[in-house]
Amino acid sequence: MGFNYRYKHSKYSIGIALPLAQQNLIAKINTDDLSGTLIIKEGVRHFNVFFNHG
Repeated sequence: MGFNYRYKHSKYSIGIALPLAQQNLIAKINTDDLSGTLIIKEGVRHFNVFFNHG
C-alpha cells in the first residue's frame, strides 16, 4: 500500500509493504570450520516502510 506523486519527469512513492503469508527462511552452514543454522521469520509483524524516487 502506498502513495505516488509525479512531478515533471520524477516519481515519488511512499508506503508500507506487508507480507501476506508467514514464511521461514532457513540457511544451513556445514563446513569443516563452521556449522549452524540461521532462521529468518517473515510475517505480518515484519513490515517494511519504503520511499522511492525514480
